[in-house]
Amino acid sequence: METRLQELTGEVRDMQKLFEQIALGLTRGLTLSREDLKREDGQGAVEYALVVLGIAAVISLAVAGFATQITNFMSAAGAALIALVP
Repeated sequence: METRLQELTGEVRDMQKLFEQIALGLTRGLTLSREDLKREDGQGAVEYALVVLGIAAVISLAVAGFATQITNFMSAAGAALIALVP
């Protein structure tokens, strides 16, 4: 039982690391400065909106792709917690 708990702990760390990497990538991709918005020689607001839309689509596809893994992980974690309760 302790081995399985250690495995779940490792899986939690892996999921947390994945979440942190996704969040960092999104933060970098969506950060705009005032200078970026004031420039007239660059991309327009419509192009920024398309980039944001593309990023949102990629995130949606990634979440859909990991859905079974996330479900399995949550089920395993729930079962481990239930097993710990006397």
